[in-house]
Amino acid sequence: MVISSTSVLDVSRIRGPSIDSDHNLVADKIRTPLNAAKTKEQKTQGKLDVEKLQSQQTANDFTTRLSHLLSESTTHPEGIQEQWEHISKALRTAAEKKIGHRRPRNCNWYDEECRVATERKDAAYKATLKASATRGVCEHYRELKKEARRLFRKKKAEAERRECKELELLATRNNARKFYQKIRRQTEGFKTGANSCRNENGDLVTDVQRVLRFWREHFSVLLNGGSNSPRRDEEPDPAIDDDGIYVPPSDYDEVRIAITRLKNNKTVGADGLPAELFKCGGEELVRRMQQLLSKIWAEEYMPDGWNLSNSHLP
Repeated sequence: MVISSTSVLDVSRIRGPSIDSDHNLVADKIRTPLNAAKTKEQKTQGKLDVEKLQSQQTANDFTTRLSHLLSESTTHPEGIQEQWEHISKALRTAAEKKIGHRRPRNCNWYDEECRVATERKDAAYKATLKASATRGVCEHYRELKKEARRLFRKKKAEAERRECKELELLATRNNARKFYQKIRRQTEGFKTGANSCRNENGDLVTDVQRVLRFWREHFSVLLNGGSNSPRRDEEPDPAIDDDGIYVPPSDYDEVRIAITRLKNNKTVGADGLPAELFKCGGEELVRRMQQLLSKIWAEEYMPDGWNLSNSHLP
């Protein structure tokens, strides 16, 4: 990035941060004509560690906790939206209490020993910044820095050997899913999110609202056809033939069988509730879901969250 000297407002040297270098950081204030789109920080919902439900003890504890949360309410919600909010809140609360969220494993080699070595190195670096620092103090810092680097290399090598052994074990057990998950986690690098796109004229669009408007128009044309496609707004919808046969709502056994047939390891929806939670919910959850589905069947209305989905744009 080329910056004109007239755009530089202030330059200062920062000696505080420890960057493992003999040089000091330089901070400058510049005036730039670029307009950056300001986006609000969205609170991302962490993924639940559903693999813990494979333990029978953990699954039983989750079922007991969920049944208690579903039955402890003194007032039974009447509306469809209220019933689903009560069920989803109980599922989320029980899951966060019993299984928790999945922790990122990008730096699994950094342990307590590494933290202590880093603190010692940082304390020695701060001692070198004092006016009374001697040559011995600086030499002590350099030794601690070399020691910390050797320790980090050793920990990284040990972590890589453990990962290789785990990969070999997964391959011998024919666990293809976890095997390729580990391979992908080890090989792929950091990926940044794209918050901009180009319009029809090739111009770069960075404003969030304009980007969303552009994608909405793009998918509207893609799914509904362009301007040359025939319009069907004037055509009336075909009448639905009512044969007079009464179809009752799903009973308890049908809802239970449908829940047990849900597939594992699928992407969660907008509510963040995976299928594994429903399959370990127990009889109380099946009964509440059967009541909710019967009310939806009778009133022909679904909760608001069921109309949402997670879409990842390229």
